Amino acid sequence: MTRPGVPSIAGRPAGEIADKLRAYRAAGPKRDVMTTRASRLADADIDALARYYAALPAVRRPD
Repeated sequence: MTRPGVPSIAGRPAGEIADKLRAYRAAGPKRDVMTTRASRLADADIDALARYYAALPAVRRPD
């Protein structure tokens, strides 16, 4: 389950997830959570995370 206002990436295409993580990593020295975390990831880490989250069942939000 994800927090309200935070979209789930479970079940999204691996390429989409990897692209987003690489974009966060390329954003530079911003101090937001995703940029800080992604800045420490190598390409192999991003690819592995993307495959993992893509393999999870998609999370439906209650209406």
